[in-house]
Amino acid sequence: FGTAKMSAFDAMKHAVHNVFKESVEAVMPVSHVSQFRDKGVLTPEEFVAAGDLLVAKCPSWSWQAGEPAKAKDYLPKEKQYLVTRNVPCYRRVD
Repeated sequence: FGTAKMSAFDAMKHAVHNVFKESVEAVMPVSHVSQFRDKGVLTPEEFVAAGDLLVAKCPSWSWQAGEPAKAKDYLPKEKQYLVTRNVPCYRRVD
């Protein structure tokens, strides 16, 4: 992800966001009822199905297990997040 350093303000915003996100995840149940059309939110099952289709159709994408300590129990251990690699970028951000 490059060597750019986060400013102190950005680091603080990131930390506050993480605390907020973890707090919400602790009290809100994971929905297994599709709300995609109404709210644009995927269920874990929809996320895995969409990711499987993406991986099957686009070889630059793959599933990753990630760090076991950060794994979400509502997702398969080997499908915690998606990553893309070897995608050419003809214009770089400075």
